[in-house]
Amino acid sequence: MTELWARLAGTGIVAIALWSGAHPSSASSGAAARIVDEQGLTRLAMESERVPIIIELEGTTDPPLDQQVSATALRRAISNAYKAEMNFARRVRRLGFEWLSLYRRIRDNVRHGVRGPVPTVMIEITSAAELEQIRGIPGVISIAENRSGTVELAQSVPKIGGPTAAQYGWTGRGQTVAIIDTGVDKTHPFLAGKVIGEACYSEGTFNNGPPYCPNGRGSYPGAGVPCSWNLGYQNCWHGTMVAGVAAGKGPDFNGVAPEATVLSVQGASATSFAGGAGITEGAIIDGLSWVLGQSSRGTAIAAVNLSVQINGSLTDSACDSDHPVLKRYIDWLRNRGIATVAATGNDGSGTGIIAPACISSAIAVGATTDSDQVAGFSNNARNTTMLAPGESITSSAPTSDRNNPPLWQFPSGFHTSEGTSFAAPHVTGAWAVLKQAKPDATVDDVRRALIGGGAPIADPRNGLVANVNYFSPPATIRIPHRQGLNTCS
Repeated sequence: MTELWARLAGTGIVAIALWSGAHPSSASSGAAARIVDEQGLTRLAMESERVPIIIELEGTTDPPLDQQVSATALRRAISNAYKAEMNFARRVRRLGFEWLSLYRRIRDNVRHGVRGPVPTVMIEITSAAELEQIRGIPGVISIAENRSGTVELAQSVPKIGGPTAAQYGWTGRGQTVAIIDTGVDKTHPFLAGKVIGEACYSEGTFNNGPPYCPNGRGSYPGAGVPCSWNLGYQNCWHGTMVAGVAAGKGPDFNGVAPEATVLSVQGASATSFAGGAGITEGAIIDGLSWVLGQSSRGTAIAAVNLSVQINGSLTDSACDSDHPVLKRYIDWLRNRGIATVAATGNDGSGTGIIAPACISSAIAVGATTDSDQVAGFSNNARNTTMLAPGESITSSAPTSDRNNPPLWQFPSGFHTSEGTSFAAPHVTGAWAVLKQAKPDATVDDVRRALIGGGAPIADPRNGLVANVNYFSPPATIRIPHRQGLNTCS
């Protein structure tokens, strides 16, 4: 290990010693909880029969961002968060018979929901009175709508240096990438033997579509969803393509990290329109929580891929305050050395990007064309982290299925598409390659290396310059610290 990496490792050990893990926070000050978009959420609660919400609770303290956290400390935080959730349920129970229905919804979510280091309860409220009651309970930090969103190679992998990295033996071996999407066809030859874990968190609240987890349940950790019936018209083509870009391996061409393994989280729900798939912010949070659990059990996870978008305004600044629980989970992943790579969206905007890419601790990825220009469909703004190929991307896709109409049948087993959805997994795969070379690298170390190896590309829409994700062994594989790097300028 070089002197630099010895210093980094030593710093991490000291940091873990100084931060002892999650612990109960001080008592609530008694102030009412913050409601994200209070006017809009209150109006929804008054006008709708059911409104899904995310409740953030006191009870744990997060470590400083990018301070590496041990698996033991993570497990302790998860335990403390569960205790905080149970205490919240008990407080609601003591409100009396009038609020018994609310208590039961909260109790069931605490009992059966995913356990993570951030005390969180996700339920549906049925009135504005319930919203106000929750707001006034001690220990509640914030309340936000559980917003809906959507789920958005042969030529592209060489553009980011994949074959060159492979010549040095860097193929992602020993690393895992997590794909939170529509599920992955793990029987596909391009992904054979790669899917080492599956989970399903399909809430079924998007456009009132049904959940797509086994036995009709909305939450089913440890179980994937067979592609033969997943998502009706859409099948699992989107997640299968994304996984193929990041980690596929075939006789003619490969994904970016052909020796990496995959964790697949099916987070999508059916929509009311043909070919569409929706996803909620809560399902993404559940998926991230499950991924953290896998990390605490020893799985070496390089990055989580989010080729999804949450409905909301485009922005060129951090949107952390609009997504407080999601932000905290992305921070926890970073503190485990795991990047959250998110697509910037396909609105063709030069002034803003979507959530979750706009969260400050995420890696926001826009798309380039075959001619190495910023793609016209790609959102790109000053909060974009880097660019990657997103035009004419060929990757694995489920073969024909009798349940699907011709639009979603892929007899060849491959499909060509475009979008920032397929730019993001180029970065996710690259993360696995560099983490193989330096398993103790922080998220910021890898970010610097990828940007430092890439060529700058100007966006004529806004004059911003962003670097293309590129690794050029051996220099970049060593992940040197580079001063003065800007993601966009």
